[in-house]
Amino acid sequence: MNHSGGSDSTGAVTGNILGAWLGYSAIEEKWKRHLELRDIILEMADDLCHGCQMSEYSTYRDPVWESKYIDGRYKRR
Repeated sequence: MNHSGGSDSTGAVTGNILGAWLGYSAIEEKWKRHLELRDIILEMADDLCHGCQMSEYSTYRDPVWESKYIDGRYKRR
């Protein structure tokens, strides 16, 4: 990305859209091999993909989701 505006933001948004469209398997292994916190990134992506079923409009609670993302007690595997 190289233009007179917010190039970094444009690149980030474009990368996110392409990543969602093409998927993890489309990324070359050389870019994934030494990715810092790879296991956490993949777990968070999986969690977001499947979504949280909790809502301010329902009584459903997910204690694992609450612990990881609301209470801030995320534990690395």
